[in-house]
Amino acid sequence: MHNLPTEEELYWLELSLTPGVGIRRIRELSLAYGSLKEAVASEREEKAGADGRPQWKEKLKKAEKLLKARAMWKLCGEKNIGILTPASPAYPAELKLIYDPPAALYYQGDLSVFQKPAAAMVGSRRCSGYGAQAAEAIACRLAAGGMTIVSGMARGIDRFSHEGALKAGGATIAVLGCGVDVCYPPEHRQLHRQIAERGMLLSEFPPGTEAKPAHFPMRNRIISGLSKLVILVEAGEKSGSLITADYALEQGREVYCVPGSFFSADNRGGHRLLQQGAALLGGPEDVEELCGRGNTRCKEEKKEEHWLLEAVSDFGSTPETLCRETGRSPEVIQQTLTLLQIEGRIRIGPDGRIMKVQEL
Repeated sequence: MHNLPTEEELYWLELSLTPGVGIRRIRELSLAYGSLKEAVASEREEKAGADGRPQWKEKLKKAEKLLKARAMWKLCGEKNIGILTPASPAYPAELKLIYDPPAALYYQGDLSVFQKPAAAMVGSRRCSGYGAQAAEAIACRLAAGGMTIVSGMARGIDRFSHEGALKAGGATIAVLGCGVDVCYPPEHRQLHRQIAERGMLLSEFPPGTEAKPAHFPMRNRIISGLSKLVILVEAGEKSGSLITADYALEQGREVYCVPGSFFSADNRGGHRLLQQGAALLGGPEDVEELCGRGNTRCKEEKKEEHWLLEAVSDFGSTPETLCRETGRSPEVIQQTLTLLQIEGRIRIGPDGRIMKVQEL
């Protein structure tokens, strides 16, 4: 159940739905007058003079009635979609600091995901097997350590990043280039549903908006703006994910790149960023360092993994026996086993038994 809007929230939403009134202009009005209600009334009176802009005056006169905003809030309520504006207490603080924060955000999911530090993960839609494995492993580790994974639910790296976070039982945000009630690409319907249930679907585009090529570069500033850091997993020289990295640098975010093969062109865009000064994410130890920054949960998770690893018999164990011996739920056992498998500390035998990987 979403809260009833304040009048100021309705003004933000109304102006965001008014053609010809851009995000930056809305923000300027709010800062200049202290509130959008006052701004609309004052600007309407000023434009009533002979300045040759009757269309602008008419737009503001219509905006003052808040008809579009009230209708949109009602529609979203019926679809179980929440709305945030810069006047909303839950609007992400990080986004308010970027150059052009969205005047309205539509969401489905849990607002508590904004309370955790976030890492954006982006990369090629046509990723290699190596890129897919790296994205899932990094997202899984960071999510298990208490970070929210932010990506765009596109094919390739985005998909594997979201799935890695979900496998770890962690939080993930999908920033969409369409309405939150529209699934794009269509084959990600199950992932779309899982993120709505266990994380958040987020968009600056109203419900029902179809995906368009121009929308994706726009949403990239939100992906980076929500995050403390951006990880480029795999990107060719002309990958659209490089736009997100550019936004991140403009917004003062840290940018990390996962190295690719010397013999492949799959990650030349990432290698170019490394040459230009992006940080190298060279292995699991670097991920652990990111995960542990001001975050005690990562250390707690490592202790739990070690404890579960000790419970695995030298002759192999099953998830059922581990549940009985440890007293933990099947969900906790499965999530922790997934992390141990990704880290290469266990393997699953042909008979389904879990075996420790012996260190050399």
